[in-house]
Amino acid sequence: MVFRGGEELARLLTVRGVAGRASVWRGGPCDMVVFEAGGELYALTYREGTSGWVYVKVYPASASVSMMSCDEVLYSPWGLYVYGKTMEELVEGIRRKLPRLARMGEAGIARV
Repeated sequence: MVFRGGEELARLLTVRGVAGRASVWRGGPCDMVVFEAGGELYALTYREGTSGWVYVKVYPASASVSMMSCDEVLYSPWGLYVYGKTMEELVEGIRRKLPRLARMGEAGIARV
């Protein structure tokens, strides 16, 4: 089953101060959210796993996976995973991983 909480996750990212703005793209087997944080653009894609877990892959929007399909994003080496059972857990996990993602982008690791 596909997790379809893109609008709620985008809203929470902005309400909780993680993102300045966020938008949702719905297509294929997952939702994708693009958001701005700390002057950088990031994207994420997510799906439901087993036993109610949702897994999210967050990556710099400049990464070569930015325009790939949901499956290609999940198997790409760029980005970091966040797991949670609630939207709040996902938002806090994303918040914790953003500094590492920013350093990846600064180092050019995720650049095309």
